[in-house]
Amino acid sequence: MFSRRPEYSNEAGRKLLASLIFEETRKEPAREADSAQHQQPNLPRGLTPKQMKVVSLLDALEDAGVMRGFRRYVVKYLYYVLFGVGRIHNMAQFESVNLVRLYLTLLRAEGLEMAAKQFLYDMLFFKNSRNHVFICLLVEVWPMLLMWPPFAKPIDGQTSLEPLLETMIWVVNSTGPASNLQDLRVYEARSLLARACHLKYVQQTSNQLLKKLIAGVKETAAADEGGGKEAGDLRSATSMALLLLSRTQEHRWAHNNVIRMLLDMLGETDVFKVWKEFLADK
Repeated sequence: MFSRRPEYSNEAGRKLLASLIFEETRKEPAREADSAQHQQPNLPRGLTPKQMKVVSLLDALEDAGVMRGFRRYVVKYLYYVLFGVGRIHNMAQFESVNLVRLYLTLLRAEGLEMAAKQFLYDMLFFKNSRNHVFICLLVEVWPMLLMWPPFAKPIDGQTSLEPLLETMIWVVNSTGPASNLQDLRVYEARSLLARACHLKYVQQTSNQLLKKLIAGVKETAAADEGGGKEAGDLRSATSMALLLLSRTQEHRWAHNNVIRMLLDMLGETDVFKVWKEFLADK
């Protein structure tokens, strides 16, 4: 295939090597993954022998400068493989677990915190029956990502959490498959969030969470009339939270609750009142 040695520095070579890593990681048998021992102290626990070799190879390529940036290339490749049309749904569970664990490990090595949180959001949004398994992997590989600081105010229902994080916690604790709860690690994922990340779940309905999200936007808007960065970040996070919350419910619930409350908010704004007066004058 190659005259002398493989040349992976060009785009075609990088894609070929990334696809080889994908295939070798995906098809590693579950029994071999379960028997992984001699864990290296600087790597997340649970990595299989082949995954540890892949991580070491990518580290060596980065350190040597031979293929600088290739580890991040593999991260992007794995993301599109996992969330391609029907890809993660059509894999065996051990295959998807292998790929997600490697993906999260590489994200941590690259320090891509926002990409890891985006993965969590996308995973919950697309309603995979294995979501709780992937939550466990995320906490095992990168526990600090979702950790609520031990010195912070306890989560008691009144504590103001970041709206998107609070919605994710609600989804993990309030949704899930109706059967095979042990194999799909449903209760284990909920326990890990509370025990390892200090994210205590406060029982509330979807309507109560919706009202809390809307109230948070109103309070921040009233306190920050200039529309500063804090208000903008909160609106962006709340928009994603409302979208995720609506995704877990039927479309009729979203129409009768989310859209109605947003229209009520719009009716309270000065712009709407001026427009209403303008139409009345006509």
